[in-house]
Amino acid sequence: MNPKKTERKLTTRMIWIGKTLTILESLPLDNYEAFVADEGKFLNAKGYLRRGMESLLDLGKCILENYFSIIVSQYQEIPVKLEENAVLTKEESRLLKTLANYCEYFTSSFEEIGKEELYNICKQQMGHLWQLKSAYSRWIENNFQTALTLH
Repeated sequence: MNPKKTERKLTTRMIWIGKTLTILESLPLDNYEAFVADEGKFLNAKGYLRRGMESLLDLGKCILENYFSIIVSQYQEIPVKLEENAVLTKEESRLLKTLANYCEYFTSSFEEIGKEELYNICKQQMGHLWQLKSAYSRWIENNFQTALTLH
């Protein structure tokens, strides 16, 4: 493991996750009619939500591979291994498992996700996405030198 290279990779991913979540947070999540009124925003919400969830999972995978030399092949394994290695708490692992389920649903479902369902997922999971980003920040801060730039 090259600590500097790993740190740079993790930092870059954390910055991208923050930008993605900020974009999602700018959507009208307090009003369903406003959320679905603009088809372009709806499609952006779908893409950013999926990418935000995938990015959190991929960051966990990156930590496992680069710091612990653990290779995982499925999203569902990531929260388990992160919890086993004290990167995430039991509660945080449970939240990441929920996001992993949504990612599987988004990527493998043949049905198009409905507007109301997407709105509810965005509204309900926004806080969880930020909570998981903070959990990763905490772990990175405890294990690397220049992680203060992640907040």
